[in-house]
Amino acid sequence: MNIIVGAKNFKLTPALTSYVEDKIRKLEHFWGRIIRANVELSTARVKSAGEQAHVRVWLEVPGPDIEAEVEGPDMYAAIDLVMPKLERQIGRARGKAKAMSRRPRR
Repeated sequence: MNIIVGAKNFKLTPALTSYVEDKIRKLEHFWGRIIRANVELSTARVKSAGEQAHVRVWLEVPGPDIEAEVEGPDMYAAIDLVMPKLERQIGRARGKAKAMSRRPRR
């Protein structure tokens, strides 16, 4: 799997890049057919909360792509929050792919 990590409005550190790559690589355990993972990390200043982290991940898989995005208090927390969403969507996509392969052909 190819992992592309990008940052907006802040400087991407090697530690953060490594953390993202470790988390995304764990998704291969759920479905080995993931071709590429694109991760976009950004920060925005919010009046009531100060800095707000935004994480957007989309996975290129056979069929429709899987996409999830989350906002959190800091970048590491936002990355942790997006992972269960991706795992659920991968499970659904994998189930649909299995069902389609078992369907009798006409």
